[in-house]
Amino acid sequence: MKITQLKAFVAEIIKIEFWEKINKITLIVGLIGAILYIYGNVAKLFEIYFFWESSFIGLILLTVSIGIFVLVEFLIKVRVLKEYYRRGWTTLFRLVFIIFSILIMTLFLSSDSLSIAKDAIKDDESINNITGEIYGFGWFPDGEVMKYGQSNNKGIDAKFEILVKGKKRYLIVNIELKKKPGSDWVISINK
Repeated sequence: MKITQLKAFVAEIIKIEFWEKINKITLIVGLIGAILYIYGNVAKLFEIYFFWESSFIGLILLTVSIGIFVLVEFLIKVRVLKEYYRRGWTTLFRLVFIIFSILIMTLFLSSDSLSIAKDAIKDDESINNITGEIYGFGWFPDGEVMKYGQSNNKGIDAKFEILVKGKKRYLIVNIELKKKPGSDWVISINK
């Protein structure tokens, strides 16, 4: 890619005609994403115990709508894609992202360490005192799971940030789990 092509791409974004090229669906998804992101953060700030997950959903929608649009426009500008097929490529990239996201979330949410973490949080008396009776968890826990060792003798290190929904209030809990081969889980909870 040449520097002149990049300069032309940036100059094109600034023009008014550029914004008229944006697909209506992309604009709507981006706007919904921005609204959800703002609501989620305001809800956390003012402790409104309803739909805290919206900030994560909004951020994803906003990022994906902008990212896919910029990617397609950039590939058209450098003549990798033809302008005639703009809507088709945009739709393809959306579908690939959706399938990839569902696959990753399914693998992450079905993790043994995540279910052990949720059970440990339910059993923690100090969390129950803060939140009241726990009736659920956030839709999108954040974190990582690392496995190490031989295939039949694996250790696991996992860290999660989980939204706990209680009858009195919501609470974001950080939990760390470690399991060495042949031993029990070691669990550390930070509120």
